[in-house]
Amino acid sequence: MAADPRTTPIRDGKVYAEDGQTFHVLASEAPLLSGPRHDAGRLTTLHFGTTVTVFDTEEGYSWCQSKFDGYVGWVADSALMVGPLDATHRVKGFASHIYREPDIKAPTLYTLSMGARLQVDRIKDNWAILANYTGAVPIGHCAPLSHTGTDPVSAATQFLGVPYLWGGNCGWGIDCSGLVQVAFDACGNPCPRDSDMQMAQLGHDISLADGLQRGDLIFWKGHVGMMTDAKTLVHANAHHMMVALEPVQDAIDRIAKSEFGNVIGVKRP
Repeated sequence: MAADPRTTPIRDGKVYAEDGQTFHVLASEAPLLSGPRHDAGRLTTLHFGTTVTVFDTEEGYSWCQSKFDGYVGWVADSALMVGPLDATHRVKGFASHIYREPDIKAPTLYTLSMGARLQVDRIKDNWAILANYTGAVPIGHCAPLSHTGTDPVSAATQFLGVPYLWGGNCGWGIDCSGLVQVAFDACGNPCPRDSDMQMAQLGHDISLADGLQRGDLIFWKGHVGMMTDAKTLVHANAHHMMVALEPVQDAIDRIAKSEFGNVIGVKRP
């Protein structure tokens, strides 16, 4: 089977998996792009604190692989800091900020989305003081990596109303598979980036005739949504141009007529 170039750093027949230098993202978010230029297509979005392996650089961009989900692409050098991030915590809520100091009136340095990784040195009052940079995050907004949620649906519905963005997976823009990935990560469950990967790797097959329940995933060719109950779907979609709740039968009928065709699979995690 041919290597998947989405998750294999391969160019001109050479695999670069054993080479490279370690960096991490030092930006509120960093688009992972299809080429070394600002107007290249967005493949996914790297969260603050994501560790990457850089294999090559070109005109201010680095060709790299994310340690979070293995995705390969180009990221602006300005969004990277040398070395790994020894993360201890993740942002558990929809969003937060890094403040310059532990004071609600202090200037903010970065805006963080759910899933951002942090290296916390100590807890002071109601603040998590970061180990690697000047800054602090409200302790109620983050949790140790070992403390995870239990319901991906609850995480996904925190994104209701967030604008649809191809290749997005954060609070200021997200796509269908990005929403599933972020929701699973919030519960400590590894999840691949794209809907075809998710269909292949997550859960076990069921049929629509079996009856749907909260947490089930419905797949079309190029689209995925998550059931909030037996009759309602939450999904980031280009019809509403946002994360929206929709009666599942309405979605099935509409998508069959004008978008991705018929349902190709249902998985129960």
